Amino acid sequence: MVFARSGHGWQAVWLHLYLRGAPSFNRVEGNTFTTADRVRALPERGYLTMAYLVDRWRTKAEVTTWDGRPPDEPVTYVGIEAPEGLPDGSETYTLDRLSELIPG
Repeated sequence: MVFARSGHGWQAVWLHLYLRGAPSFNRVEGNTFTTADRVRALPERGYLTMAYLVDRWRTKAEVTTWDGRPPDEPVTYVGIEAPEGLPDGSETYTLDRLSELIPG
């Protein structure tokens, strides 16, 4: 994992790298050139973020931040876990459904 600071604060990037190695293991020290290039490039890559998706939705609908109080009318909720007490007809996107939000 690499931690990098930008103008928006800290970002953590998981580096799941595949390195060539002897038959059943990988050695970072034997791959220093390619490893350094990959580690340098990954934090610079533009990843899809929730902030990006929310900004895209703002052009088509009202977007509000959850304040803990149940809304009066059905909503589309995006978060890690669905809160209790959402009105009937609400749609929730939790971790198991986040992939459905990515345009295809």
